[in-house]
Amino acid sequence: MNGLQRENHEELLIHLDQNMQAIQNRLGYSSDIVTRYIEHDQGQIAIVYLDGLTDSKTINDFILKSIMEQRGFDPHQSSMPPQSLFRMIQNYGIAIGNLQVYTHIQDVVGEILGGNTAILVNGYSQALVSSTQGGDKRAVSEPTSQATVRGPKDSFTESLVTNLTLVRRRIKSESLHFESLKLGEHTKTEIRVAYMRDIAEESMVQDIRMRLQQIELDGVLESGYLEEYLIDHPYSPFPLIYNTERPDTVAGSLLDGRVAIFVDGTPHVLIAPVSFFQFIQSAEDYYQRFYFSSILRMLRLVSFLMSFLTPALYVAAITFHHAMIPTPLIISFASQSENVPFPAIIQAFILIAALEILYEAGIRMPKVIGSAISIVGALVMGEAAVQAGFVASSMVIVISMTAITTFALPSYNLGITARLFRVVFLVLGATFGFFGVLLGLFCVVGHMSHLSSFGYPYLTSYAPNVPEDHKDAIFRAPLWKFRTRPVGLAQNRRKKS
Repeated sequence: MNGLQRENHEELLIHLDQNMQAIQNRLGYSSDIVTRYIEHDQGQIAIVYLDGLTDSKTINDFILKSIMEQRGFDPHQSSMPPQSLFRMIQNYGIAIGNLQVYTHIQDVVGEILGGNTAILVNGYSQALVSSTQGGDKRAVSEPTSQATVRGPKDSFTESLVTNLTLVRRRIKSESLHFESLKLGEHTKTEIRVAYMRDIAEESMVQDIRMRLQQIELDGVLESGYLEEYLIDHPYSPFPLIYNTERPDTVAGSLLDGRVAIFVDGTPHVLIAPVSFFQFIQSAEDYYQRFYFSSILRMLRLVSFLMSFLTPALYVAAITFHHAMIPTPLIISFASQSENVPFPAIIQAFILIAALEILYEAGIRMPKVIGSAISIVGALVMGEAAVQAGFVASSMVIVISMTAITTFALPSYNLGITARLFRVVFLVLGATFGFFGVLLGLFCVVGHMSHLSSFGYPYLTSYAPNVPEDHKDAIFRAPLWKFRTRPVGLAQNRRKKS
């Protein structure tokens, strides 16, 4: 163990060849490693970087060209000490603002793997690292999973620097603070924790910081890797961390006192802590008139309930509670199911399974034919199933309405929860009728009342009841009434008004 620890903290030597050999050994002599030696009367210089992760134009114009053409290099001058040559390169030879000095090989290798360029001088046991991250990256485009009619059309990308810039462009305050750390034994993924220093609760920020530092895993390839490590209730079906690809949503959450977690390589930013009602809200709610936004939020909440209650209520009604259905309607249901050999619950399971398969197929198929697959599956297969006598036409209508209400939810994670509850409540309704559905609702609400997100109650501001925070929960009050921030999030609750 001690030997391994000494190896991981190996210091740079004064011999350039030995340093380059140690760097190559750690990088496994990979074919994408580029090494460039510069021979000069003042000494030998080596430049190391990874092809594809760096901006080649920056290296050529601001490192190589700058070193070779600087006035401090005089071919007729006698050789200067290596330390002087190193300081000359550091102070005059690199036309890039971000320069760091390292003395350990593993630090230099880590920077190279992050897309930066290392500069070493023969005879000196330190290395300069210049910020040259670049390479191919996706341009800023419109959000795909959280589109709105009115509002900004930009979204996060896979570039961490770009994502931070999109937030900085909206919040031009010295209070906005980014903390940096790396996670992943092999991926060394860059993580940024963002918060407003004069707004966010320090105890909450410290809690999130501590949980992130305790994460130990081989790699972080997406922000979803962190969710299961951070949440308080890992077995709960409800989402306890909000993820978004919209910079305006992140900016609004930061101004409320929440914390944002950026992960390099993904366009989805995590926001914590959250409440349940945040998942039925959309960024567009704050760009429309308050009464229209309130109606939309209520419509989304009803859609969430319908997305998993509709099949259960239908099956419970036609199985146990015939007296609650009007006589003409029950006669119509009976005539439709006359030639169907399966009971209502089996029909519902068949259609729900087909719906989930079509949903996954539409996502995985190429976009050109994905929509066509969905239309063919919904129309042709549904009509064929009714004509073949597998299911009743009324059951097709119920399951179709269920699917439509799921798509009305602005949060994809909340839609997954609804799809899971759909099966559970269907079994309860088919087994115990309306009593089973009501019992399931009591259990769900009771479970939600015990949930918390980093100590923040999941059903706030109704459980516990905070009347002054009702202005931005199910209904949205006019913006001029937003004089305070949510209770439990901000150390400074008073807003400018």
